[in-house]
Amino acid sequence: MDSESSHPSPRSARIRPSVALTPGSRIGAYEIAAQIGVGGMGEVYRATDTNLKRQVAIKVLPAAVAADAERLARFQREAEVLAALNHPNIAHIHGLEKSEGQTALVMELVEGPTLADRIAEGPLPVDEALPIAKQIVEALEAAHEQGIVHRDLKPANIKLRPDGAVKVLDFGLAKAMEPTFAKATGGKPASAMSSGSSMAPTITTPAMTQAGLILGTAAYMAPEQARGRPVDRRADIWAFGCVLYEMLTGARAFPGEDVALTMAAVMTATPDFGSLPAALPPSLEPYLRRCLEKDPRQRVQAIGDLRLAFDGAFEEMGGRHAPEASSRRMDVVPWLVAVAAIVVATVTFFRGGGDTSTLEQPIRRLTIDLGDLVLPRGLGSQLAISRDGETLVFVADRDGGRQLYRRALVDFEARPIPGTAGALRPFLSPDGEWVAFVDGQPNDRIVRMPAAGGDSFTVCTGCEVGSWGDDGRIVFDDLSQAFAAVSERGGEPETLLTAMREQGVDSMMNPVLLSGGRAVLFEIGRFQFGGVGLASLDSGAVLVLTENGSDPFYSPTGHVLFGRSDTLFAMPVDLQQFQVRGPATPVLPGVRIENGGAIQAALSDTGVLVYAPADDQQGTELVWVDPEGGVESVLQSGRAFRAPRLSPDGRAVAVQIISGDASDIWVHEAGTLRPLTTSGNASEPLWTPDGRSVTFMARLDDSFAIQSVSLDSAEAPATIAVGDVPLAPEGWLPDGRLLLREGGTTGSLSLVEPAGGPERHPYLTSDASIEAATISPTGSWLAYVSNQTGTREVYVRPFPGPGREQLVSDRGGVGPSWGPTDGVLFYLSTSGETTFRATLGFEPLEVVARDALFTSNEFWSVTFRAHYDVHPEDGRLLMLRQRGGGSELRVVENWFAVLRERVGE
Repeated sequence: MDSESSHPSPRSARIRPSVALTPGSRIGAYEIAAQIGVGGMGEVYRATDTNLKRQVAIKVLPAAVAADAERLARFQREAEVLAALNHPNIAHIHGLEKSEGQTALVMELVEGPTLADRIAEGPLPVDEALPIAKQIVEALEAAHEQGIVHRDLKPANIKLRPDGAVKVLDFGLAKAMEPTFAKATGGKPASAMSSGSSMAPTITTPAMTQAGLILGTAAYMAPEQARGRPVDRRADIWAFGCVLYEMLTGARAFPGEDVALTMAAVMTATPDFGSLPAALPPSLEPYLRRCLEKDPRQRVQAIGDLRLAFDGAFEEMGGRHAPEASSRRMDVVPWLVAVAAIVVATVTFFRGGGDTSTLEQPIRRLTIDLGDLVLPRGLGSQLAISRDGETLVFVADRDGGRQLYRRALVDFEARPIPGTAGALRPFLSPDGEWVAFVDGQPNDRIVRMPAAGGDSFTVCTGCEVGSWGDDGRIVFDDLSQAFAAVSERGGEPETLLTAMREQGVDSMMNPVLLSGGRAVLFEIGRFQFGGVGLASLDSGAVLVLTENGSDPFYSPTGHVLFGRSDTLFAMPVDLQQFQVRGPATPVLPGVRIENGGAIQAALSDTGVLVYAPADDQQGTELVWVDPEGGVESVLQSGRAFRAPRLSPDGRAVAVQIISGDASDIWVHEAGTLRPLTTSGNASEPLWTPDGRSVTFMARLDDSFAIQSVSLDSAEAPATIAVGDVPLAPEGWLPDGRLLLREGGTTGSLSLVEPAGGPERHPYLTSDASIEAATISPTGSWLAYVSNQTGTREVYVRPFPGPGREQLVSDRGGVGPSWGPTDGVLFYLSTSGETTFRATLGFEPLEVVARDALFTSNEFWSVTFRAHYDVHPEDGRLLMLRQRGGGSELRVVENWFAVLRERVGE
């Protein structure tokens, strides 16, 4: 008899065993429908979430083990592990429910058979098996990146959804890797785990096989795991090899009649690789063999290597099974030859030390059709080109999955860069061999990796938007109104530049390192339009090049290029003398410039310009979105909407509309859209509590103001407050006071009493940023965004206080917006793609639940503010949906000649 079961601990003796659950019974808010699975680690039921009207899976400890403290600890660990993972191929956790002495894990309900069910029908054809295997690899890679080893991967723990998606389940045996190992391999230990026990050996003695259990299923256990030795991620790689072998052959790699014989086979036998199907791409078999090396040192060392192997295998299969590809390629051969010729000639010229002013090459204009790739909207600049003009890297969507693609201009097609799922704002190293990009999950960070794919390296955290200097430094926005630089190899960042309001720079973004690293070109984040600045790192001097422009970049001809509306402008600048040489001139209309100002264009040092064209689909659409992601259109107009705000009764919408250089507040009510302001300088609408007026920020000639305009009056807007830095209305209090944000995009919070005059009273200041503040429906709580941890997170605190603040988001959050009650707060992931709903408790202040509602990159959000709102009664979300995306790029060879002609030089 097991000594633990015969001598339960005092703690386990106090726990009430679970009872059988029958249809109609409840655990908290969840009504049981039917049992759908049972195992040693728990009984699984289909249930209905009576609050959200959705189907979920409930895992409950069986009565036989509910009193076992070790099993309870393992159950808790599974909840903590799943909470740390957020990946489309890993079943999500909704929460941990404790009710009537029972502990239940509430999870995503994954429909469809298990992989074990599918294998029982016979071996899988190669073209069916490999896509499944690739998704399993991506799930394991996501876990390993978080320092988590599954330890029980097997076909029964892998679900196959009807839509083709694969979900890895049952992290009940998962362990966090030791910090030393995680650091060495690029992973991170899970914070919820104790490092002291994270590598505890797997125990396989008879004492641990009660109720038919063994830690890890024998046929898929790595030899070191079977021997009870410490395990790391290579045990998962072994298990994956076993699963892949079984998928392809229909037989287990290490069969045995019982556990003992199976484990003996694991430690001594070799699988029959001769039974692998002939259709298996030749490049994959060596990887499969290396997965099943008994010595973990000889095994595949990182799951990411397998992902790259699968990418290569798919290319091999595509070459054999896609005959239509050759006809598509023939269509582009003529212009590819032209591109090759002009690139070679241009590169040869520059390497010979020629002057761009005497470059005599033909001007060629080409179009690249990206096929099924779509350039998503609203995610910042997405294009980067190597300095020699030969290679393009860009962000694209394919079937809802976003990642980086790489295309040599003389190639036939773009290739995905493995390991870049969710990447934003790519930029290349000076030699074009490396690509860096912003990764918003789980933190704001800049990551670099070989441009052709390979192991990634985190350059910095708490950073976004960068450029790569000739001296090996990467300059970036550090989220605190400053630019910093860090070595491409990582290390301690060095602050280069901070916002200088006395020189007209309220805030800064999009840095570009110039002139041997001695100057920075950047966008000034003032008001809604922004501007362009140039700063000398030697003298500290700042040139404000324009107060109406966005997303600047530099041309070797001596011009700064930037965007306005849908047009690229050029301004001649002398970097040596640090002065402007002439006015800004429009040089290229019809360029796609996002609502937030990001330009979809890139320029090489050799004069190759690549850009996405503007089209009639630009703009945003107002839509209702339910908690499951269902969409209902409200208003389609092709306009550029921002900051929609619902009236207190939910019947009208005030929204900022940008048109060219102007921004005004409009109201949509009863099917009619009408302007509320006409000055062209209004932004950030906020309803007054009575719903009769709209408050907004206005930019005057040399100052900023908070103004209010009545819906039913023809009178001019009334001014509430004036300042020499931007002022934004954040929320009205029930007592009639108004909360303001002062200064740039961060600043501090203050209160103003409109009836008592324009004097402002400081409320909250911090060394960290304070952004996107919003007051709860009763006026008792304040939510806001701060970067005090190094990345933007959402916090709540009592309002007006006193009381402590509470972290609401987990691993990054922006855009908070209150639900119908104080107990519900919505927010977005730092990338803006995932919408979360947090349930709050107030005695004490705590986060009761945190649910990821849906993930989509079609809903537009910019920076940290909430460009959506919540209906005050039913909790639906009013969001901005991107219109279109575009699958076309245009190339201009010898752009320098075009530029000189259009600026008159």
